[in-house]
Amino acid sequence: MARFDRQTGEISGDFGGYRVEFALRSDGARTVYAARETEAGRRVELHVASGHQEEFLTRAHRVAVLHDPYLLPVYEVGVHDGRAFAATAPERETLEERLREGPVPYERALRLAGDLVRPLETLAQAGLPVHNIPPTAVALEGERA
Repeated sequence: MARFDRQTGEISGDFGGYRVEFALRSDGARTVYAARETEAGRRVELHVASGHQEEFLTRAHRVAVLHDPYLLPVYEVGVHDGRAFAATAPERETLEERLREGPVPYERALRLAGDLVRPLETLAQAGLPVHNIPPTAVALEGERA
């Protein structure tokens, strides 16, 4: 059973079909946890809405049906104990982490910019608002974004 800490707003323990390991980040609209599927043991990121449950579910369902190699796959969208959630593939290194290492060489920066356009186009074509994408939300894979 999931435990909810009223002071921090964080959950721990079992949450639906997932075992929450620890909180990764929170942006006010959601808290993201490192978790594992309880049956298969697959690592996931569990995004749990902090508020605006219906809006979170609508967006998560719309993203879940998109198939784009530049977007992290959404494995499940649902509600557990009255809290909306989405389970996604674990993120890779983020643009923010890469930028902390120092300046990105010009050629690499151009490739990244080109790669970033693709998922933004996919989201825009699906009617999902694309604005204010922070470097923490941009997952990198090797030399590609």
